Amino acid sequence: MTTSKLQDLLAAKGLRLIDLARRLGVNKATVTRWSRGNIPPENVIKVEKETGIPREVLRPDIYPPEDALSFRHEVARSEASAVIAKEAGVAR
Repeated sequence: MTTSKLQDLLAAKGLRLIDLARRLGVNKATVTRWSRGNIPPENVIKVEKETGIPREVLRPDIYPPEDALSFRHEVARSEASAVIAKEAGVAR
């Protein structure tokens, strides 16, 4: 069984899908569905607030990375890059 990008990003923060579901007050099946596709645009900001994972990492298709300038986003982007590299089997 492989993990999704969302699961890996949450794991880097010490969270699981069920934790995110509880924080957002939604069913775990909802968050599991998001992990297999994309988080709906109306929920991206909520997920960002609850997890600290920047919106441009969660949905780069609607929040281009060049929009993020803060240090917090740079740190989170670096963490996300490590997760993505892990998924691709690339050593960092």
